[in-house]
Amino acid sequence: MTKFYFIKSFAKSIKIILLLLSFLFTATYSYSDAYRVENVIIQESFQNTKNFRQNLINKGIISSFQILSKRILLESQFWKIKNIDSKLAKEMTRTVSLQGERKIDNNYEINLSVVYDQNKVKNFFNSRNIAYTETVSQPIMLFPIIKENDTITIWENNFFSANWDKSKYPNYFVSFLVPEGDIFDQKNLVLNNTSIRDIDERLILQKYNLTNSLVVLIDLDTQKSNVQYKLNLSGVTYYKKFSKEFKSDDAKESQLLELVDEIKYSVENLWKSKNTAFSDSELSLEFTAPLKSLKQLNKLRNELLANASIKKLNTLEISSKVLKGRIYYTGSLKNLQEGLEDQSIFLKENFNSWVISYNE
Repeated sequence: MTKFYFIKSFAKSIKIILLLLSFLFTATYSYSDAYRVENVIIQESFQNTKNFRQNLINKGIISSFQILSKRILLESQFWKIKNIDSKLAKEMTRTVSLQGERKIDNNYEINLSVVYDQNKVKNFFNSRNIAYTETVSQPIMLFPIIKENDTITIWENNFFSANWDKSKYPNYFVSFLVPEGDIFDQKNLVLNNTSIRDIDERLILQKYNLTNSLVVLIDLDTQKSNVQYKLNLSGVTYYKKFSKEFKSDDAKESQLLELVDEIKYSVENLWKSKNTAFSDSELSLEFTAPLKSLKQLNKLRNELLANASIKKLNTLEISSKVLKGRIYYTGSLKNLQEGLEDQSIFLKENFNSWVISYNE
């Protein structure tokens, strides 16, 4: 049995316009807000020394910069800001505000709010060849599906729909929209109780003039492989399936919220990995290239190494039919792909793996 819930209100076209205008406002705000770090709490044992309070504030500034960096950097780049000192971090701030301070027993606690200057932060990352993200995603249409007691619910009165924006993980580069769930949406989303790979949401995306989507299925009737999500991002599909243990009904809500955070984090990191700002920082990807001949192998390797973005090519496996390797490149992934296309080499992603095809 499938239950569909939907909102009835004024004209459909007006609603879609309002949804997209809401996204435009949210996306702009989110990117700027990424450089504001609130509620940085530092607590240490109280010491009656001259510089104790200032040292605590300095530690708060370092902590705030680490929080900021984790928002906009690729995970592989975190180590590059590990040993930054408070003086350097403070030079990139616009304001440092002490929101509160108190003594708790033998401890002293401060609460800081720090706003960073975007240009200074970007200049710092560029000077150290650190890859970061500055591009906000087009909205992602969210299709949350929950199966419980052999009943599937989507959209309205669905836990994910109601709590997606209430989770602890704030989105800075990715915004989500939920379909209206009207008759058109219901008709054009055919559900499958066991897999979401075959769900085709393209007609609904066209209705909202969108291209990105995230379909999530939580099966509360089983304990194995009970979480699936399929992300369509800029024409590339990512799929993940894993198990999540849901305990008592009392703890189920908090566990679902943790799952929302986990999925949001994964989606935003996928977006960041595809949209790093141009820098001299070296990134890498592993690829497979089907081959027709040894001659084609040698020509392909030479062509790859001739690309200005590619700094190194490591061979992982080689045969007369396939080349598996790792490319080390600088700049953005988009620039790499465009540069290779100029050489009639096509780098495409398919379910988290990269495939190179080559036209002789």
